[in-house]
Amino acid sequence: MKPNNNGCEGLGKTTSSRLTLCMVLGSLLIVVGALSLVNNSLHIIAKYLTRMSPGTMFYDILNQPNIPGAYVHTYIFNVTNGDKFLSGEDHNLKVEEVGPFTYQELRTNQDFELDEEAGVMRYTPNITTRFIPELSIADPKDVNVTVPNIAMLAMTSYISSFPSWSRATFNLLANRLNSKSMMEVDVYSYLWGYKEPLIQLVHTALPGWITFAKMGILDRLYDSGKVRLELGAKNEDKFLIKKINGEGGLTEIGYADPSRR
Repeated sequence: MKPNNNGCEGLGKTTSSRLTLCMVLGSLLIVVGALSLVNNSLHIIAKYLTRMSPGTMFYDILNQPNIPGAYVHTYIFNVTNGDKFLSGEDHNLKVEEVGPFTYQELRTNQDFELDEEAGVMRYTPNITTRFIPELSIADPKDVNVTVPNIAMLAMTSYISSFPSWSRATFNLLANRLNSKSMMEVDVYSYLWGYKEPLIQLVHTALPGWITFAKMGILDRLYDSGKVRLELGAKNEDKFLIKKINGEGGLTEIGYADPSRR
């Protein structure tokens, strides 16, 4: 009786087909790997996806208003023995931590402008915040604390190097305006601005020296003034800051002096 080899022949054809497929895939992977060594394909793809032109991903992101940013978890240290410390009865301040009071930053690039011919983009960054009640212990307007008067203490420290008659005049003025080194205030005012008579007086008399009429921790942190940025928009210098308010450097660190450029 003649043996049946049909099954063996089919198995051989299947094995041969699989071997051929593996060889083709292997060769293809070798070619792709070799090309990757010569041309960094991932870098090329990344450059294409992050290019700066109207309608691209980065362009749309930078033009989006109120981009959600970082969360700011704020804690206040409430002074529990302020009167005893000021009277000299206690030699150390006793404080308790109150918080958090959480805010989220919202960022907007105002007046966004892309100059493709010059290869730069220009915009004015603006940061606002919104209160996040679910991540806070309470509404800051409803929580009162006893805290150091930062405005008065800062001015006292500044005036300490002045002649004695200047310090005496300052102390007399502070007493006349009823400005205290310790004060009771709600958390919202302490963060976003409370009225300090000394600040208001100096702001009115010398507006060029103190440009704000109220004092608040977060208010001062986020009030950096309007800044117009010019950044690179080409692949080789993307997001590199080139100018700030039309200048190539900061006047605060001596850029206005040609010898220090």
